[in-house]
Amino acid sequence: MPSVASNFFSRLSHQDGLRLESYLQTGSAAKGTVIISLDDPTDRMYFILTGGCSIYEKTQVGDEELCLNTATLQAPIFLGEGALLNINQRSAAVVAHSDVTYMSLSQKNFLDMQKNDPNLAFLIIQYVAQDLHQRFHSFEEDVRIACNENAQNKEIVMRRLNQYIGKIKHCPTDLARKLFYFNNDRNEG
Repeated sequence: MPSVASNFFSRLSHQDGLRLESYLQTGSAAKGTVIISLDDPTDRMYFILTGGCSIYEKTQVGDEELCLNTATLQAPIFLGEGALLNINQRSAAVVAHSDVTYMSLSQKNFLDMQKNDPNLAFLIIQYVAQDLHQRFHSFEEDVRIACNENAQNKEIVMRRLNQYIGKIKHCPTDLARKLFYFNNDRNEG
């Protein structure tokens, strides 16, 4: 199995990668295997090294329950990070859509890492936080793009944004100019 340092956490030094591997378990899943079920305990996080996974979520629409494929992701990715954050319920099911190799970090091993190697545990949390921030930012950007699509004016965009991301307000022009550099400001002053 290639080292985590070279395959997954390229920001870690080789030494950090070797230390991390001592806390991880290796595994594989054939295409079609359920890697995470909604009923599974939140006791481990997965680092998908090769292959890809489909994410499925259960939702209620009226009186009908639906199972939606909400994402299809390719390695390298991590899944099940709630296990590190003591979140008690899985939010999605994960199925291998191709053969997958992975390493998993159990909640117990992460707690041991916090005690025995807190700097390494901090690097893991930092990595997870940065990746989650990037995922959220990308999702938010996709929502903004969708809300702008075919909109005839800014009021329509504002109404759509209010519907999908929550209460927003138009920023006064003088404050906007203080906060951001706008194209039409280049010719002024």
